[in-house]
Amino acid sequence: MNKIKEFVLNFSSPSTRSVYRNHIQQFLKFLGEDENTYFSSGRNYEDDIKRYWQYIQHRPPKSIKSILSCIKMFLEEFDVVIRPKVWRNISRRTPGSSAVSEDIIPSHKELKEILQYAPLKDRALFLMMVSSGMREGEAVKIRLQDIDFNSAPVKIKVPSFTKDGKFTKTGDKRTTFMTNEARDAVQAWLKQRKRYRESADRKGLGLMRWQRMKFGIEHNANDINRVFPFSADTARVMWNKLIEKAGYIERDEITNVHKMRLHTLRKFFEHQLKSKIRPGAVEQIVGHEGYLSTYNRFTDKELTDEYLKGMDVLLIFETSKLDIEHRFQERTQMMQDQIDKLNREIETILDKASDMVEERLKREDFKKM
Repeated sequence: MNKIKEFVLNFSSPSTRSVYRNHIQQFLKFLGEDENTYFSSGRNYEDDIKRYWQYIQHRPPKSIKSILSCIKMFLEEFDVVIRPKVWRNISRRTPGSSAVSEDIIPSHKELKEILQYAPLKDRALFLMMVSSGMREGEAVKIRLQDIDFNSAPVKIKVPSFTKDGKFTKTGDKRTTFMTNEARDAVQAWLKQRKRYRESADRKGLGLMRWQRMKFGIEHNANDINRVFPFSADTARVMWNKLIEKAGYIERDEITNVHKMRLHTLRKFFEHQLKSKIRPGAVEQIVGHEGYLSTYNRFTDKELTDEYLKGMDVLLIFETSKLDIEHRFQERTQMMQDQIDKLNREIETILDKASDMVEERLKREDFKKM
């Protein structure tokens, strides 16, 4: 077995394997080395790390740290340990670790425009993400047994781990919800899902055989309960096609990533819900690290009550109670303005009539004199 294949088999996620495989291949290509002879060629590994770090300086800081972390694990897998001092110096000289890409959080109007182009499976997934705050990697792993369609609102149990490995980014389980609008879309999709799976399986048989032979990627044959039987990468491609159809093509100048990328649906959820309910509840629902193990965490009932208070702001196509109330108030105000205007006009007419009567009486009195 070659070294890269042996290394990536330590990770259960196909997407993680693919990313790590690419990082290692690029590293070895830069060095002009072969994976099977690299560890027997007597190289100065610390110098290799320093040179490659200089080479990838054009990449965003967060990407640099991710790439080097992967290479570090790869080296340690084959008993090459770089002195901690080297890693500390690199970390200290790498500016910031925050994301470089500039995001644009879509508005209700923009989301409605985008999702008008969406086929059923796309609309179901993205409405669920908009109303639950889940990451794309979590949303595509949700299974039928994780969703309680009988609760109000619909409750989603996001597991911490499954038999295939880590489920959430933080490794903590949590509870989130979805709107009735998203529920209806998901249930409609479930009626078509079986046909989609059968078609995708037929098309993917050759690809799966090739991935298994070349990279050792094993596809889970028992993974039939996932609501959305495709990868997070596929979900991102689906989203990018939709925003381009809707004309939202602006990209970040540095990273060339779409500014309205799929992750902005999660930011939309946080921004909208924090305007209506307690921020701590939102943080716990989205699964931010630190909020799932603190003493002041909300109970499931408290989270449900909080979500119900702000659920209307997450609706995209349906008219919310708040919208109805707002329109009612607008129309009531318009009617009141019209009534006020008529009253002013009546007062003006009455004043003029009174003046005319008074003037006529004065003329008649003058004639009698």
